[in-house]
Amino acid sequence: MASATYIPALLRLLHSAGERQAVQAARTLVNLCCESDDHLAAIVAAGGIPALAHCITSSDASNDLLEAAAMLLRNISVDSPGNAAAIAAAGAISPLVQCLCSSRSETVQVETATALTALAAVSPDCRVAIAASGGIPALVQHLRSSSGSSERMQRQAMLALANLIADPGNRASIVAAGVIPALVQLISSIGASDDLLEAASLLLRNLSVDSPGNAAAIAAAGAISPLVQCVSSCSEAVQGQAAAALSGLAVDSSDRRMAIVAAGGIPLLVQLLRNSSSNSNSELVQLQAARVTGVLMQGSEIREAFVAAGAIPLLVQLLRSSSSQQVQIAASFALRCLSVDSPGNKAAIGAAGAIPLLVQLLRNTASEELQIVAAQALGCLSVDSPGNQAAIGAAGAIPVLVQLLRSSAGEEV
Repeated sequence: MASATYIPALLRLLHSAGERQAVQAARTLVNLCCESDDHLAAIVAAGGIPALAHCITSSDASNDLLEAAAMLLRNISVDSPGNAAAIAAAGAISPLVQCLCSSRSETVQVETATALTALAAVSPDCRVAIAASGGIPALVQHLRSSSGSSERMQRQAMLALANLIADPGNRASIVAAGVIPALVQLISSIGASDDLLEAASLLLRNLSVDSPGNAAAIAAAGAISPLVQCVSSCSEAVQGQAAAALSGLAVDSSDRRMAIVAAGGIPLLVQLLRNSSSNSNSELVQLQAARVTGVLMQGSEIREAFVAAGAIPLLVQLLRSSSSQQVQIAASFALRCLSVDSPGNKAAIGAAGAIPLLVQLLRNTASEELQIVAAQALGCLSVDSPGNQAAIGAAGAIPVLVQLLRSSAGEEV
């Protein structure tokens, strides 16, 4: 096997040979990583991590060597918390951040950002170390228009920041570094690529989740209108991430919900639901279209606007066509919200065929959350609605609901 002698010899060339041989050795190791997980494991076992850390720490390393070393570190760390921790312990993170800050080669910057993205994805210690080494302001700087960074570099910087947010302390540091206005400027730019819009929407969504302060700051910076426009993108990835970002902004804020409506959100979101009711649509779009619809329906005026735009049959169609439990949960929740204090909506939801579908979801013992949301939707539909009550009984819901109640009470069934 090549790893017995070939790989250790290549690793020795990284620091004992001339520049040209070192670069060739590093590139060969990159190719070996891509060919086989066994090769990757052999590189690590032969001392590849400290050898690569030494490469990127060297003051006279060429851009070609730095690029290949960063690619190797990325490959070694992907989906491997143990390797990521070893990379941090070898002292590689600080020089990677330094490359991000000081290298004049865009390729080196992109590859080091890619390595940092992979490290941050799997290791809490790496997330802390990247922040401690100054990685956050360096990544945010690449998002500013004044940086002159390419879209490729900006996208990779956003993906790295999205992973760094998993650490609560990093989230505050990322905001303090000025990421919100930089992101809003990016999504407002004419001609921004789909990849850039997707990454920016993802990062805005991650920043707003469980953070009312960040959500308020994102809205105040002018993000809502361009995010609404992203919902009409031809890219499903952009549509899904923009809808997810809007959902995060709409939580617990009537002002932000009304701002989404004022920006023309309802017809675009209903169109997204219409597209989502096709089986060919991605699960991401189906899920986020249903979720943002449910979150927005906290005010009666917004609910009626969704109904007028045709949301009810589209949500019912999602229940019928989607096999995803998360999509079914989101659609059931949205239908529940639509039925609150609205006899007309209850009747329309029943007439659209939602009741037997919700009863069917009650029987899905694989997801307790789905059963609960379906039961809540049926409960709302039944209040002061004899017609729906009869339909719920006819669909066989009563014994299933009784069994669920007994199960929740811990009784034998």
